[in-house]
Amino acid sequence: CCAALQLQQTQLREELAAAKVELPGSSPIPSQMFTALQSELRAEEHRSQIWRMIDASREKSQAALRCQMEQLKESLKSVQDSSGWTATQLQDTETDAASVAKRLTEARKRASILAEEARHLAASQESLQAELCR
Repeated sequence: CCAALQLQQTQLREELAAAKVELPGSSPIPSQMFTALQSELRAEEHRSQIWRMIDASREKSQAALRCQMEQLKESLKSVQDSSGWTATQLQDTETDAASVAKRLTEARKRASILAEEARHLAASQESLQAELCR
C-alpha cells in the first residue's frame, strides 16, 4: 500500500517538475495546473504519511503480540514442566502409599497370628492350671 502511494507521489513530483519546465511566463492556465498538481502532491504526501503511521502502529502491535506470544509459550512450558514434576511426585506418593498399605496388611496378619497364639497360650495355661489344681 505504501509502495503504491510512494510511486504515485513520485509520478506527481515528476508531473510537477515537467509543469514547471513547460510553464511559460505568466500564463494563467499552466499556473492553475501547477497549483492543482501541488495540491494533489500535498494530498498524496499527507496520505502517505498517514499510511506510514498506520504501518508503524501495526508493526508495534505485531511486535507486542509476538512478545506476548513468547511469554505465553514460556508460561506454558513452565506449567507443563511443573505438571510433569507433579505427576511424578503423585506417582511416587501412590507407590509409597501402596507399599505402606501392603506393610500394614502384613502387620495386621502378624498381629492376628500373634493374638491367636496368645489365646492358645492362655487356654493352655488355664488348662494346665486346672490340672494342677485337681
